[in-house]
Amino acid sequence: GPMGTKTTDPDAGKLKDLMRTTAQKKVGKTASEMITEWPGGKAPKQSDLDAKKLTAYHVDGTLTELTQKEKGGATIVSCKVSMLIATYPDKSMFAFLNGGASVQAGTSAADISSAKEDCVGAVVEDLVMKKIVPTIRTRSGT
Repeated sequence: GPMGTKTTDPDAGKLKDLMRTTAQKKVGKTASEMITEWPGGKAPKQSDLDAKKLTAYHVDGTLTELTQKEKGGATIVSCKVSMLIATYPDKSMFAFLNGGASVQAGTSAADISSAKEDCVGAVVEDLVMKKIVPTIRTRSGT
């Protein structure tokens, strides 16, 4: 899915893109038997899936929280991400997953921006590897 955010952070748009690319890459590395893009670029119809005897799923997520707090000479960046899995193409949701993390950074704007990316990327990677891929495999009977 396109991923979303409930934060008003100026980096929110960049972080949504990071969530999408991180999820796609992690599925590819964790479950090489799964494809993340339909050949030809257009989304498949149910008839396309049936013809190839494939089952498809829709995975989407939302950055629900992104905070930063000064602590001593450092900044603590915390993030929370919610993700879901739905059947495709009808998008009947069946799994709701949540994760969060905190990252310590310096106080410069560049350090804080990198920490935001590290935090969000780590949470998405963890959710994909430990929850999303296993859930899809179980649901698909593989």
